[in-house]
Amino acid sequence: MTRKLTFCVLLTILLVSLSMAQNTPVKFQVKMSIQMLLGNFNPATDSLTVRGTFNGWSGFNPLLTEGAVTDSIYEATVALPDSLAGTTIEYKYVIRHAAQDFWETRSNRTYQVPSGGGVIPVVYYDDRTSIGVTAHVLFQVDMRVQMAIGAFVPDSGDQVLVRGSFNGWGESSVMTPSTIHSGVWEYDATLTMNPGDTIEYKYYIKTSRTSGKLPSNGGWEGGSNYKVGFTGSDIIVPLRFWDNVDFSTILANDVHVIFQVLMKGAKNYQSPNHDQPFPSIDSVFIAGAQEPLFWLWDHSNWDRSQLKFYDDGTHGDLTAGDSIYARDILFKKNTTKVIEYKYSVAYHPGQASFPEDNEAGFQQNHLADIIDGVSRIRMTVDTFGVWQTRTKVLTGVGEVLTALPRSYSLEQNYPNPFNPTTAIQYTVPVRSAVTITLYNVLGKEIATYVNREQEAGTYKLIIDGSYLPTGVYFYQMRAGNFVDTKKMMLLK
Repeated sequence: MTRKLTFCVLLTILLVSLSMAQNTPVKFQVKMSIQMLLGNFNPATDSLTVRGTFNGWSGFNPLLTEGAVTDSIYEATVALPDSLAGTTIEYKYVIRHAAQDFWETRSNRTYQVPSGGGVIPVVYYDDRTSIGVTAHVLFQVDMRVQMAIGAFVPDSGDQVLVRGSFNGWGESSVMTPSTIHSGVWEYDATLTMNPGDTIEYKYYIKTSRTSGKLPSNGGWEGGSNYKVGFTGSDIIVPLRFWDNVDFSTILANDVHVIFQVLMKGAKNYQSPNHDQPFPSIDSVFIAGAQEPLFWLWDHSNWDRSQLKFYDDGTHGDLTAGDSIYARDILFKKNTTKVIEYKYSVAYHPGQASFPEDNEAGFQQNHLADIIDGVSRIRMTVDTFGVWQTRTKVLTGVGEVLTALPRSYSLEQNYPNPFNPTTAIQYTVPVRSAVTITLYNVLGKEIATYVNREQEAGTYKLIIDGSYLPTGVYFYQMRAGNFVDTKKMMLLK
């Protein structure tokens, strides 16, 4: 009897301990009065939840309910794991209305979880404190390029939609062909908002086709959300091409791009506080918006073997075992020249799922311009977890598609003066060790752009001067007994 009693006491203590380990209560509160007046939230038929880093940004746990004081404040207390105490969580409130999710359109809310739990102050849903005024907003997009390359086929039932903060990023706003401009699709939205509010949006191609050229990026425009200010008066959103891809921004030829990424010291963005190194790197992959890239975590069942990187001296990698992983990837004719991409790591132990978006945060992607008219170009080395907000030009060398040259030559850069990029063409008649080095006016070496054996051919070197000060520079080519130096000017 004594043993049974002792066992029951120990079991009770264990269960209480486990319960306490998951008991850091945080109370969420949001005022819904304006959303109710706008007809965006009906307590009788709609539900309200909060999603964030603590619940995988998904599901309906918890459901918020109106508090004891009937002032349209909805609340829920969530028992967070003790491991989140002292860390910062991110979250948003979400309305479930007419079988569709409507997320807050503002940036993620944040809260530093105190030890023992806490109460988050009351906020208005989406920070909207008044009903606002009603006006028309005309969205318009030029689809001619997408039709020309076969990514948008209206005769096969393809549709173009505008999705954004004003419609919960849903599919209700279907655009129709303009009666005035050929190749242009429009949507006239009637919106009730506060003057000064910002509308975020993207155009989206919806297709049921399974063959032929499909829209890139799953139909979404790439990059950050587009924004337009709501004035309270009728406005027309400026006309632009879908994803800003006009006829000058698509490749006229196939181009091989060798991507490179330094993985030494790489940290897992999905870890607490985003700062824990990967325990062991199994594989490195690239994901992106333009074919043949795709967002791995959105299509986990697709074949990703062609997007795997290597550090063994193969597949475009220069030096085995130097922690710089690489992959030679073919971008075909009619692909956009601007490439949006991100790296992803498969690791052990402890990975919850793969593929995983573990390099950086949402929309913190790399951007690069591919140069046309070359067969292959090697990209400058990226560093895992380090990205640039501006478009990065591929500073590197591509082989120009011409007949084999008969002599060495170094051409004058064009344009000159330049800002921020310029091109230098040079020729190599036989396989040679080639170096091209940049110097300032004092003769100090600034950078070495080429330093390797190259086969006979004509090459184009693209230099990105974004990180150089205005001034005069000299570039010098050495190959065999050939030496030549030329002057160029960077003006900002």
